[in-house]
Amino acid sequence: SKDGLGSSPSKFREACDWDRVWAYDWDIYAPLFRFCQLNLNRIIGLNLPLEAVLTVSRGGLDSAPEWLREQLPPLDLTKQKHRRRFEDMLQM
Repeated sequence: SKDGLGSSPSKFREACDWDRVWAYDWDIYAPLFRFCQLNLNRIIGLNLPLEAVLTVSRGGLDSAPEWLREQLPPLDLTKQKHRRRFEDMLQM
């Protein structure tokens, strides 16, 4: 397509402003995008604003902005295994 979304992974990278919006290592994700392109799979990006991720990562769930807390499902962090998994994900 003329906006680059259907042509090549590098044009897709530019069109979705990958380096600014997602900021993950492009080389890790490029093969997945190419696979999706070749197999005509849709890609849907779901992500929180980086500021919210960093706030919770640094200050815990209680530091999450109100708009984010309203969107989260109930989290039962009293179960050690679940809490450890949750905390491990925050460290990624």
